[in-house]
Amino acid sequence: MPEVGVAYYKKLKKEIENNSPNEFNLADALSGYYVNTTFTSNNDWKTTGYVKVNEGDTIRVNEAYQTLGYAYDTDKNSLEQIGGTFYSPTEFIYVVPANCEYITINVYIDYWKTFMLTINTQLPEVYTPYFNKKYKFTLLSENNFYHQLIATIGTSITLKDDWEAYDGYQKIIQNNLELYYNNYGYSGKPIADGTSNGDGIVTLAKSIDYSKYSLVTLEIGTNDFKLDVSLGNKGQIGDTSFDTTTFYGAYRELIEYILNINPEVRIVLLTPLQRDNSGYDVNYTNSAGHKLIDYVNAVEEIGEMYSLPVCDLYRKSGITQKTLSTFTEDGLHPNNLGYKRIGNLISSFLNLLFRLNIIRI
Repeated sequence: MPEVGVAYYKKLKKEIENNSPNEFNLADALSGYYVNTTFTSNNDWKTTGYVKVNEGDTIRVNEAYQTLGYAYDTDKNSLEQIGGTFYSPTEFIYVVPANCEYITINVYIDYWKTFMLTINTQLPEVYTPYFNKKYKFTLLSENNFYHQLIATIGTSITLKDDWEAYDGYQKIIQNNLELYYNNYGYSGKPIADGTSNGDGIVTLAKSIDYSKYSLVTLEIGTNDFKLDVSLGNKGQIGDTSFDTTTFYGAYRELIEYILNINPEVRIVLLTPLQRDNSGYDVNYTNSAGHKLIDYVNAVEEIGEMYSLPVCDLYRKSGITQKTLSTFTEDGLHPNNLGYKRIGNLISSFLNLLFRLNIIRI
């Protein structure tokens, strides 16, 4: 009989504390860019913020494609630059000098979500999220998303979470459910191959290592509508060949690929939001003969085929022709208020699925 009860979860808490040496708190880190005396803003870099250290501490970081940063005194005056620029993602070690109270680490944006920093301990062999012992431990029986790593895949609506001016739906989910995420957004891309925008998400997202994720969300459809992608043939479960130039075929190809890599991963589908941008609104019929609602319904059908939960942003978000000016910046891309709206909806959806035992990650 499996262990249950408070004593069991106290033991789990201790195990997590002992096995989570990563001191880099992604959620609380500064979101500023790489800074040095040469230039002060670069979209390819981010900064960890001030990390409290002591003289003689051994600092290890796992991603060395960066100019490491700076050491500071107690008043946060710069003492020295740490390291130079390193061109391979490998471990770098720094010993804290006398009079140093803080360090900052500048991280290349490609490694921002998997960056780790340890103090006087070895780096974990695989990515391990930050765990703050000062925070109240959330019983895993109450929140099974606690400190899990998920992947969010989608269009520019997904991508914009990495842009400085936006807190995307992912940050809202992270704050609500205490999880971590990696963002795989592809601006202007449909899921289908063969459009004027080149390879589709079905091809681009095959570069992702799905083995390390507990949950994957797919926000797809609005660009397929805009780029006149044919729905194609839905087919039936058990098919092994898919036409990736069609919406059904490309969507099914990606789902099959993910599940072949990690059969235990949970996949949640997000329908496209309503829109009114560049003449493409909910009433427009594209040259393939489809309205946006046809892609929404196709996502629902694919979810039913693979027994995957579908969060219906089209019908449930409250973002419509009437409210687009409130929740979006251009009739398509959410503003921060819009991201808060859909982030809270997705969070509630995921939490409800967990409590109904439909999803366990």
